[in-house]
Amino acid sequence: MTQHSFSTTTQHGIPVDIETGWDAAAKGYFLVVRRAGHAANDEWDDPDLFSTDRLPKSVPLPQRYEPLRSILDGLGVILPTSVVNDVVIDRVMSANADQELDASESPARRSTRTLGRTEDAIA
Repeated sequence: MTQHSFSTTTQHGIPVDIETGWDAAAKGYFLVVRRAGHAANDEWDDPDLFSTDRLPKSVPLPQRYEPLRSILDGLGVILPTSVVNDVVIDRVMSANADQELDASESPARRSTRTLGRTEDAIA
């Protein structure tokens, strides 16, 4: 998983902390928008304005960043283009790493993995 964190102020004057990135295991982008100065485990006040962690488990993380940009727009958060570019590059790099791992597998192992088994076909 990659993570990019920064602080900013919404267009409504609310200071916020942003965490966003690519989750390779879940194969999707994540986003957390939290009121600045609040801990994630704050018992008295829910600091999260938005978090992909709160999506129902049946809803996968988005594979494109545009849905998260729409959420940020709705919250009045302007995300620097450089952050979006970095997060998208993280996804590409993760996909390239996966392809390199796939290419290094033996054909027999690759075919058994395709069938849902991870053990080698040849004992």
